[in-house]
Amino acid sequence: MKTSLRTCFALLLAGALVFGYPGAVSAQDADKPIEQASYTTEGQDVLAVLESAGQYTMLIDALKKTGLARQLENAPAFTLFAPTDAAIEKSPDFKKMTTPELTSVLRGHVVMEAISSEKAMAMKAIPLADGGEAMMASQGGKTRIGEATIVAPDIKSANGVIHGIDAVLQPAKKMPDEGNRR
Repeated sequence: MKTSLRTCFALLLAGALVFGYPGAVSAQDADKPIEQASYTTEGQDVLAVLESAGQYTMLIDALKKTGLARQLENAPAFTLFAPTDAAIEKSPDFKKMTTPELTSVLRGHVVMEAISSEKAMAMKAIPLADGGEAMMASQGGKTRIGEATIVAPDIKSANGVIHGIDAVLQPAKKMPDEGNRR
């Protein structure tokens, strides 16, 4: 009886890995750190993908609080540069922000088209949903956006792509309009 239960469990686990159970990592990724694991999440919405990754709970809460979660679920295509919980912990101001401030900062993590990490590297700057731009760079085999490093690239959701990052992106300074300069 014990052998039968173990066999069933092993078959269920193998099936989950082979058929892409949400949140399951592939067998070849089982020994890799979470940043290097590849997720099978293409059919899930952005929140489900972030939840299955397990390291974006603070971001999920912020997206829900600001209403951006609903907007991303309904967007035709987008890219989200998603700070991990560890990244948000390193940014004490993030937790103190008002809802409008938080909304502004989070919009600075969104691009209104799906951009793979490969395509992003071909761009010098990426236009963000807050009206600013983020500079892209590659150093020592690591891809950077602004001051953040992409630690989990190309996580696909039903309508976009997510790149996990190790820092909260700071809003770009906006230049005053020509008519307002003295």
